[in-house]
Amino acid sequence: MKRQSRTKIKWIIMIGLMCSSTMVVFFIILLFQKRYLWSFISIIGAIIGLDSCLSLRKVIKSVETIKNQKNKRSKNQEIEQ
Repeated sequence: MKRQSRTKIKWIIMIGLMCSSTMVVFFIILLFQKRYLWSFISIIGAIIGLDSCLSLRKVIKSVETIKNQKNKRSKNQEIEQ
């Protein structure tokens, strides 16, 4: 991955984590106000946001490992020739 795209993806992950934490704060506030439906919707949004950030992070790591393996294979083939 290019460095620029990697930094953009890291920013997206950080923004997603900030949004998830904000949703948790709203969940607590709404729970104290006894607005249970909206607090339930808020915690569901926080869980979905957190899950998507973590899955994006896993995908990035798997893409980097695949790229590293391909680079190693191409270097080994060049050495053999």
